[in-house]
Amino acid sequence: MRVLLALLVVGIAGCGGSSPPGGGAVSTLEDSEVKVDKSPAQAADEQKPTAKKSVESRETLTLKGHSDDVYSVSFSLDGKRIVSGSHDNTLKVWDAQTGQETLTFTGHARRVSTASFRPDGKRIVSSSEEDGAALPGRLLRVWDTQTGQETLTLRGHSKYFRSVSFNLDGKRIVSGGGDKTVKIWDISSMDTAK
Repeated sequence: MRVLLALLVVGIAGCGGSSPPGGGAVSTLEDSEVKVDKSPAQAADEQKPTAKKSVESRETLTLKGHSDDVYSVSFSLDGKRIVSGSHDNTLKVWDAQTGQETLTFTGHARRVSTASFRPDGKRIVSSSEEDGAALPGRLLRVWDTQTGQETLTLRGHSKYFRSVSFNLDGKRIVSGGGDKTVKIWDISSMDTAK
């Protein structure tokens, strides 16, 4: 193998120059490795600092109303509302322009770890580390954003939820958990059930 690589190196070196295209040198290291050294010009190009774009940002609103740490925040798709989930076991919906709290959901028995709007803004999905007596395991709750009522409870992961989101048409929910799984929930019948 070393002879074959040496022949390859000699062949490259003998093909109209002593370096591969773009400069540099080729050499063997071990029986199964070939190293291509960079030319001084290539090495210098890589050492040049790259310009980072400087973007000025500023805080435009501070939303106050939770009584404990906030674990999750998300904008509605239209950007008009924000949902937040907290260690105080509540979800809050806020007007994204004014910062006014518009709705509070109080159905979770433990901290709300994730929350997300359905794309049409009519529902919110949230998760908590609570174990329901009738539904052992971590819980997902789906809420109606007009009435504030819980419309669906789903038992999920064996450990805490890390992430939850609706798909674009709002008929499925995806969740990721501390149990190293991703679950997809079909809730397409929810809006048609009476």
